[in-house]
Amino acid sequence: MKVLLTGGFDEGERAQWLQALSAALPEAHWLDLAQARTRPQDVDAAVVANPAPGSLQGLPNLRLIQSLWAGVDRLLQDRTLPAGVPVARMVDPAMNAAMAETALWAVLALHRGFFAYQRRQREGVWQPHGQRRADELRVLVLGQGQMGRTAAERIAQQGYAVQGWRRDGAALAPLLACSDIVVNLLPLTPDTRGLLDARFFAALPPKASVVNLARGAHVVDADLLAAL
Repeated sequence: MKVLLTGGFDEGERAQWLQALSAALPEAHWLDLAQARTRPQDVDAAVVANPAPGSLQGLPNLRLIQSLWAGVDRLLQDRTLPAGVPVARMVDPAMNAAMAETALWAVLALHRGFFAYQRRQREGVWQPHGQRRADELRVLVLGQGQMGRTAAERIAQQGYAVQGWRRDGAALAPLLACSDIVVNLLPLTPDTRGLLDARFFAALPPKASVVNLARGAHVVDADLLAAL
């Protein structure tokens, strides 16, 4: 089996991936893009990391595209991507755990007023404020894939009232209306691009918080600034 390994690797990163992949799949013969262009008919599969547009066209026997990243939105935007070839993405438990920790940090920081205290510290002012119990805060996690589910479970373990939402699930506006903190972990698709818009922000209660851990293109910047 001959496998193309290509993408936007940092210096030395491709060599590290090649070493790890060769150890895991020693029977494969790994090719770079120049080698694949010499005999394109020999390429059976491609392992990619945000490859340049057009990198995977002209490979007549390509049977699988495996992304090394969890998100494949940039890959799917390549209009030259071979039709009918399955695309798989990376699912990494360590990455899921790391994202869940970041989501939990953000929820705790907002709940306990860490950002407000940080501002007061810079001003040299001690001004304590009241606290609510974790179970009094309602957290909505947008996205119920690997990362979204892991984040929701980790946040719920701390006693927060957590709900999850997925694009094909319940209506979003009623859930936003009863949420104190919204954590976005949706994939970027045509349906979710610009989802965090004026209607989204208007549906939130006063003083609600939004934590965007997904793509910037989910947010309509002008609408966010207007809401703020």
